[in-house]
Amino acid sequence: MVVDTSQQRKGLLPGVTEYILLSVIERKGPIHGSGIVKDVVRDTDGYFRLKEGTLYPALNRLEEDDLLTSTWENEGNRSRRCYSITGQGHKALEEMHIQWQQFSTAVNLVYGSKSVANV
Repeated sequence: MVVDTSQQRKGLLPGVTEYILLSVIERKGPIHGSGIVKDVVRDTDGYFRLKEGTLYPALNRLEEDDLLTSTWENEGNRSRRCYSITGQGHKALEEMHIQWQQFSTAVNLVYGSKSVANV
């Protein structure tokens, strides 16, 4: 039996998209959408590849929830929206990190490992 890992990744991404975005924006902040995409690909060794249809709705949700702010910045002859994490976003990211650690520990315990896997 051959397992299609790309389909498995698609199933995992909705649960961690906001966590990944907040993490990248916290480290890189202010950053525009295409910069986020490049950083996610690089930082995950290509495991996650965000598409515009995933990225921008998630960024909009995070901004609506006051976890991010955005400003328009001119770069050459074009304007780009750059995203920064808010104080509330930092707190939310800390909570997401705790939840992720608890979740991954529980999954590893079910699988038979006693430690959290390095991602």
